Amino acid sequence: MSDTITYDPFDNRRTAADTSVKILALLSDGLFRNQNQILIAMLAEWNKASFQKNLQIMKSDGLLEHWDDLSDDEQKTYKKNNPTFESKASKHIYRITPLGQIKFKKVRDSCLDDPVIQRILRARVEG
Repeated sequence: MSDTITYDPFDNRRTAADTSVKILALLSDGLFRNQNQILIAMLAEWNKASFQKNLQIMKSDGLLEHWDDLSDDEQKTYKKNNPTFESKASKHIYRITPLGQIKFKKVRDSCLDDPVIQRILRARVEG
């Protein structure tokens, strides 16, 4: 089960930190999701170009990995273990990396339990 992020009630404006934390929370289950699935799950309307740029930055930071970066054998194994997964539906498919898991858990466990930091990031972890 992945964690859920909700906005802090003090202000509903999105921040880059809020977006990144929400993406990591959604992907914390380790499954691949395409960009549209991430957008739908976050229940928000985003500028797709800036959202894609944010995903690319998170990838370059080593927090996310892209489907196309896996070897053919890794892709076949993933598809075998996840029969409902469809890789041909989208070209922007990501999952959290082990480093991303570590960083997300650190933020969730060390930062987001503090109400002041929740207001700074405008995010809160639930679940």
